[in-house]
Amino acid sequence: MPDGIGYFEALGWLAMGWQSWPGWLLALAAVILSWRRSSRILAFHVLLAAWHTTLLTVVWGFYLGLFWSGS
Repeated sequence: MPDGIGYFEALGWLAMGWQSWPGWLLALAAVILSWRRSSRILAFHVLLAAWHTTLLTVVWGFYLGLFWSGS
């Protein structure tokens, strides 16, 4: 490991990157749904869920990494 990066911090960043994939998949689903005019409200809610999922997993991964590295 490079200097300044602890093992658990690296695991936290890895978890952050991996767990943000559900958010990206939800965002892709929102784009697909938005092509149909009748599904645009549903697409907006799916996109909002994608944003929250990605944000929460990024924050969780960052703070988990900081907590376990002791910073």
